[in-house]
Amino acid sequence: MTRRVCFFGGPNCSKSTLAMRLTADLKTQGIQAEYTKEYVKAWAFIGTPIRGFDQFYILAKQMHREDVILRASDSIVVTDSPVLLGICYAKRYELPIWQDLLKIAMKFGDQYPSLNFFVERRGLPYSHVGRYENHEQAIAMDALIIRTMHEAGVQLNFVGYDEYEKILKTTLETLRS
Repeated sequence: MTRRVCFFGGPNCSKSTLAMRLTADLKTQGIQAEYTKEYVKAWAFIGTPIRGFDQFYILAKQMHREDVILRASDSIVVTDSPVLLGICYAKRYELPIWQDLLKIAMKFGDQYPSLNFFVERRGLPYSHVGRYENHEQAIAMDALIIRTMHEAGVQLNFVGYDEYEKILKTTLETLRS
């Protein structure tokens, strides 16, 4: 049974916008849904650098945000910062334990199965506000995410940032099956 809807993609591909919109629409249709926002976003806005084992801390905080909702309710979690996305950043920042964290994240996914969307930017204008990466680094992050999820055997549904109706339809079909 699907418990999470996860949006993957590098910075500024509309993950947050899509996740918030989907959460609102699911609630409107009587489906218990909760949005869990990206923990590290506040760090990016104030320019706090990510160093050392910070990515481990960030990953744990994000996992906790989802876990609290999932174990305490029957709600669907909709997130723009899935736990597995944090693994990609741990890999990017060369955290030496990223493979160990991947094992933990995969166990989390086994307990709380997810529907995963990879949001393709398709020419979407880039904004640097609240981001660590520039446009080129965001595109490189897209490739790293796709490669890492493929290697981990995680299925991604590829959608454009402007394909919301497809996202809603796929989500409703998955949740109702």
